[in-house]
Amino acid sequence: MPAKQFLRTQLSIAEDQSSLSDDQLQQRLFQLWLHPEEAKTSDQELAGLCLKCFISNVIAQVCGQLCAQFGQDHGFTTKDLYSFVLDHGPLNLQNEPQIRSSYQSLIEKILSSFDIKQGGLSTWTAQLVRRDRSLNTFLLEHGVYLISDWAILNDTTPQQISRILGEFHSLTSHEIEHNINLLNRYHSVYRRDRIRQRQAGKTGRCQEPSPSQLQQIAQFRIINSDPVEPQKVLSQLQNLARLLREYRIYARGGPAPTQSLDQLHPTTGQVMQIATPHSDEEPDSQTQFLQQYRQQFQQSLDKTIEGVLADKLKRFQTQKSNKSHQYLTALFLFHCQGLAMSDIAPHVGLKAQYQVTRLLQLKDLRADIRHQILLDLRERVWQAAQPFADPNRLYILNKQLDSLLTEQVDGVMQAAAAEASVPRNRPVSSLYAQRLCDYLDRTL
Repeated sequence: MPAKQFLRTQLSIAEDQSSLSDDQLQQRLFQLWLHPEEAKTSDQELAGLCLKCFISNVIAQVCGQLCAQFGQDHGFTTKDLYSFVLDHGPLNLQNEPQIRSSYQSLIEKILSSFDIKQGGLSTWTAQLVRRDRSLNTFLLEHGVYLISDWAILNDTTPQQISRILGEFHSLTSHEIEHNINLLNRYHSVYRRDRIRQRQAGKTGRCQEPSPSQLQQIAQFRIINSDPVEPQKVLSQLQNLARLLREYRIYARGGPAPTQSLDQLHPTTGQVMQIATPHSDEEPDSQTQFLQQYRQQFQQSLDKTIEGVLADKLKRFQTQKSNKSHQYLTALFLFHCQGLAMSDIAPHVGLKAQYQVTRLLQLKDLRADIRHQILLDLRERVWQAAQPFADPNRLYILNKQLDSLLTEQVDGVMQAAAAEASVPRNRPVSSLYAQRLCDYLDRTL
């Protein structure tokens, strides 16, 4: 392989190969890649290829670590993660002109944004992999949110605590007050120390509070309360962070907490809060409502997809050149076969990627479906809830229903948008894509 031979040549140039560290070798490769005037064109390309290979190995290691940490409990494998982050982009070593799209692979982003003076390439690669939008969307759909408990607590306000714990987790006013007090005590100590660290030029990830910090948090007593042991404070903080994490996962399109017997999430079959029966009602009534709701959501989505696409096909039929079959075929190849738009073009008689993009108008399609499903779903859920909740809870539900359904539908559409943003090898995993493909299978 040319890159392997090139790397051997670079190692042989060093006076003392045994003392050549990875960082020094990276510096040599970056020197050749960033300053073409100091190297032959082929050397510049090969240096870039070697760096891409190194980055690929680090990405694979990060995916392996994520899978080892979360995969078994959350239902995914290392290979599931590769399709989101292991895209090299073009690896052309020839000198002929190359037509490149505006798309930039993650490896290219890492390579172009890395500053050799600021740290190691491995560290920078790991950071950008963990920040990758499509990877995080996939992880969120599987209930994984890659933020530490301490960062979550650090950037949550008492006002947010009150709303999340009350509306999402249905905690009592006493429990909410206790957790607000706990967060304020945490901020008084932890944020103070973080500011001091920044002033001293020390930055980094939010770490677990030290024993000293826990002791200080414990000393901020509530009036007439008993002293609290630092270890118990740590446990209380972790529990609060868990509740906030569950809300953030749900709000970003992931599953809601499975221990809450409320509403099934449409993409995962797990539950989220809406129209919960009272605790003294029969468990079967809860199950019946959840089953009805899940059926109603899918039926509403199916009805909306069929209606919106029917309207779109009617508009095509009024045009001189009927593009109905061309449109449905392109839609099928994109959502159900995972083809890139540039690869779809020859299958539907078009010449370029931009023509497929203009034909499909995916963003407009999702917006139309979102609008229609919200109109249809509200009435369905309201009717389904009638037998399972008393008048007081129905009154509360009626006030909350629009925001709850909007948040839920937006989660489904955001998952669809994130899935569609991956240019190739996209797994058909979102509920939106699955129901759309079901319709296309029956139509084409």
